[in-house]
Amino acid sequence: MMNTKPEIWCITGGIGSGKSTVARVFTQLSIPVYDADSRAKALYQESNELKLKVKSIFGVEVFSGNKIDRKKLSRLVFSETRLVEKLNSLVHPLVRKDFMDWTLKQNCGIVFKESAILFESGASRDCMKVIFVEAPEEVRIKRVKQRDNRSIENIRSIMKNQWDQNDIKEKADFVILNDGNHSIIGQVWKIYQEVLKPKLLK
Repeated sequence: MMNTKPEIWCITGGIGSGKSTVARVFTQLSIPVYDADSRAKALYQESNELKLKVKSIFGVEVFSGNKIDRKKLSRLVFSETRLVEKLNSLVHPLVRKDFMDWTLKQNCGIVFKESAILFESGASRDCMKVIFVEAPEEVRIKRVKQRDNRSIENIRSIMKNQWDQNDIKEKADFVILNDGNHSIIGQVWKIYQEVLKPKLLK
């Protein structure tokens, strides 16, 4: 276990951009990656505090037994921006605490946080550097439709509640293009060789 807090880098991109693919490549290079979206899903069921707050605000109809039904919750929330913001205000502080606890357990000088809503959640304030994974909208929609069997209308509603890709790109330190025509491994390797490896060897 490290005695000092590792340097935090972040990976972000809209739904269907392929940020998880990029994250897996960094994992193969022995850099720990925290998947904020997956941990948020887990916390919906692990955190009694979150369950109580969700029930008080959104009602018992978004529950199946003692478990939050994320599909029901998603259908309710993504229909209205105000509700998205309300839910995020409950989840994001718990995810940030979970992430900070995780970082202290990693034996590496650099860790990554992967998050679809890095800037929307305010998590970007913890990042030393941000990598943005970019893909054309039609490619993203096709990927999500195949992966999750969602309707195009549902996918577009999720996109609408995420930051505009151009705004994220302007704030990012590095951009990886994942359009199916450019090598993901090659782009990740370039960042690793030129920036990350020298830091890790210090």
